[in-house]
Amino acid sequence: MSAAYGNAGTSGTFDTPSATLRRREADAATAAWFHELVKEVEEAGDAEVNRARAPLFEKAHRPHVFTAEERRRMDCYESIDYAEGQSLVHRVSTTRQSSTDAKGWLRLLMFVLIGLAVGGWSLLVFQTLDYLAEVKLDAVQGVVRSRNSTYPPFNASRICMSALCNSGHEDGGDDGKAAVVLRTLSWSALLHGGVLYTMWGVLMALLSSLCCLVMPSAAGSGIPDVMAYLNGVMFPRIFNIRNLVVKTLSCILAVSAGLPVGTEGPMIHMGSLIGAGLPTGRSRSLGCSATSVFDLFRNPRDQRDFISAGAACGLTSAFSSPLGGMLFVLEEMATHFSVRLAWLVFLSCLSCMWIIQTCNSFLSGWHLVDRSAMALGDLREASIAMFYIDTVPENTVSLYTYTFIPTVMVAVLSGLLAVAYTVSSIRFSRWRSRCLFPTTLYRVLEPCVFASLFSTACYVLPLFTPCVPTPPHVREKKEALNVELFTAFCAQPETTHHPLATLTMTSPYNLLRLLFSRRSAGLFPAWSLLLHLAIYVVGSSYAGGMFISCGTVIPSLLIGAVEGRLIGVLFQRPVWADEGVVALIGAAAYFAGISRLTFALVVVMMELTADVSHITCLMLGILVAKSIADKCCHSFYHASLEVKAVPFLEAQTSMHLLDTYTARDIMTSPVTVLETMDTVLHVVEALTMTRHNAFPVVRVGKADQAYEGMITRAQLQLLLWVVYLREVGDASEVLVDEEGDDDGEANVGDGAADARSGMASKQVDAEGFLQSHVTAAELKRVHEFLFWNRLPSVPMMEHLPLSAIRSYIDLRPYVDNSAPYVQQGVCVSRAYYTFRHLGLRHLPVLDRTQRVVGILTRVSFVGDRLMEKVGTQPDEGFVDTDWRG
Repeated sequence: MSAAYGNAGTSGTFDTPSATLRRREADAATAAWFHELVKEVEEAGDAEVNRARAPLFEKAHRPHVFTAEERRRMDCYESIDYAEGQSLVHRVSTTRQSSTDAKGWLRLLMFVLIGLAVGGWSLLVFQTLDYLAEVKLDAVQGVVRSRNSTYPPFNASRICMSALCNSGHEDGGDDGKAAVVLRTLSWSALLHGGVLYTMWGVLMALLSSLCCLVMPSAAGSGIPDVMAYLNGVMFPRIFNIRNLVVKTLSCILAVSAGLPVGTEGPMIHMGSLIGAGLPTGRSRSLGCSATSVFDLFRNPRDQRDFISAGAACGLTSAFSSPLGGMLFVLEEMATHFSVRLAWLVFLSCLSCMWIIQTCNSFLSGWHLVDRSAMALGDLREASIAMFYIDTVPENTVSLYTYTFIPTVMVAVLSGLLAVAYTVSSIRFSRWRSRCLFPTTLYRVLEPCVFASLFSTACYVLPLFTPCVPTPPHVREKKEALNVELFTAFCAQPETTHHPLATLTMTSPYNLLRLLFSRRSAGLFPAWSLLLHLAIYVVGSSYAGGMFISCGTVIPSLLIGAVEGRLIGVLFQRPVWADEGVVALIGAAAYFAGISRLTFALVVVMMELTADVSHITCLMLGILVAKSIADKCCHSFYHASLEVKAVPFLEAQTSMHLLDTYTARDIMTSPVTVLETMDTVLHVVEALTMTRHNAFPVVRVGKADQAYEGMITRAQLQLLLWVVYLREVGDASEVLVDEEGDDDGEANVGDGAADARSGMASKQVDAEGFLQSHVTAAELKRVHEFLFWNRLPSVPMMEHLPLSAIRSYIDLRPYVDNSAPYVQQGVCVSRAYYTFRHLGLRHLPVLDRTQRVVGILTRVSFVGDRLMEKVGTQPDEGFVDTDWRG
């Protein structure tokens, strides 16, 4: 297995793990870690060392070093070959298809439909979240208020904690007793409100985790999974339609529970799910299949483009940011993103934004919006920008030169805080996967326990802090700003609010609107921001990896906004350090430290707030925070992929010495090859004895053995099924649905019968060679038959007669003669570029005589394995029996 790489010496023997680890010390990037690992191997023995501790901090330009256990898990991933095979059968089939103009128009229409579908699905999610947030807040405040006494005489059974009463003297009192007269709170009211708030969070968290039991792949944000897929790594079942339903329910429940999580990551995954499923027009889970028109898009390359569009629409719907959604996919998610694809994705985001803006202008939390003061075609400001900033002349904050002072300060602090968040979150994830996730009960109960603790802290801490006067601007334009203040704990709810309760108990979207508000000094005192920052950073870093569907985008923006507003409060300079402006810069800088986004994040923040006056401050803050975070750790999404041991290929490798090594230094050899005329028995042995997903095909004869091309495992399996169906004939009644109708795609029975009848006439001659070749249409019918009946990939060949097993298959019509290859003398950096940018799964290595001497797969280019191979004995080849890709 490729999990344990060894160097083959001249004698053909392998080095021991201890000796291999000692030689790794030559690499300066991982010398300290390998030194500790060597000591651990010597003390505990090679057999007992299954996991080594990775460094706490890893610079962004240094590849992550995977442990032996992580490498074993990495070898379980399958790759995707985006380059469609150009075989003779494929070329003949392509010439018979409809015109490319018709496909172009249909493709254009499909991108529009994806945008509309994602926009409609996001309306379902966010309208439900707004409704549940309103119900929860009204229920808690209603319970507290209904059990309180207003203007009562003081007695021993009732209390008025100083934290719950107005600290000011607005009624003329000098000792604060006026607040006691206005309102007192009973212990019963506080207890009932706290129980309701906590039980709501626990129940929602429990239901969210139970949803993920139905579809475990729905847990998490989904952004790293989609990134890996677009990079060429297959994640099982991440684009199943059941995943869409489960992820939606789990995300709604998790966010409504009040956990420090967001919906943006799951929304991007949901958009990708719609982009992956809608253009194919079929679902095996639902047992339905559309017409043959959708066959044009049932290939990896088109599916990759549609998934990119769906992901961009997901971010568009989450942030009302069409340009930002497209740029986010371009900068962070998509590995292959052409100019033509960019404008198609732009069209999808446009259609998605149109339906969102239109519907949100009439609906809010599933309630009709009062449009009495609006014209029929007017759109609400809140539907245009999610966190719309009031820019009327009296509230506009101009850009000053001094504004760059708090910008740099908040950027530095955001970068350091983002590093702490990323490192702690990854440590929590590793501990959780090691100690909790193996037990189903622990996975389900963890969100419930965390929800009870977090909800209790969010409810109890405000009880010991005072209310503050509401700024006039916020109080007067509360409806226009679309914000809600928590006032149930205050003696004068009309003029005061509770800052810490507002921070901890209202929805994150409402809170971000408040934090970004301009000319609102005094809205949140420094002590409330500091307390909430401490609670939320710890809670969010832990909650992001729980067994629920959740994201980290909104929590990241919220942490940065709280931190930025805190610095703005400390400056006490509203002219050039407005609290709302600094909060906006802090949100962008902190998220840049988490994700390492740059230009896409600037556009997202501008579209979120409809404010471009402080774009230079945003750019500076983002670059400073990103630079600091890059010096300490990998980005959060890439670190999450490393936790899952995903063989992700970066855009630029950090190894500047790749030009000094050749493909021969990193290739896997020897290679299992097939001949252009090969026996059924040899093909079966190649499929059953190896796990490779493609095989080089060479000319017949030991004297020649020149490279002809590549043939995939799937094509060989279909050819074996052709032989099986032809030989078994009517004896294979179990493979045919006798009650099928005439629709070969909607019902697989007759489709399989057609495939069998079309192939039954093909006989083997006396020499054992196939006289005629199977067409692409026949292979497609066999594939549909296997797909719908969930049959094994390789048929039961023991049922075949000996003559059929010894017969020959002519592979020449099915070999991809255009498959790329490299010479063994090509430099590693060029081989890396070819493999990644062409979206390959295998890259054969040939010598000067065109013989196959090795092969390169995805794991061959993973950073630490490259360092291991070129850093030890670069002049020797490397033996590995698992190169399946």
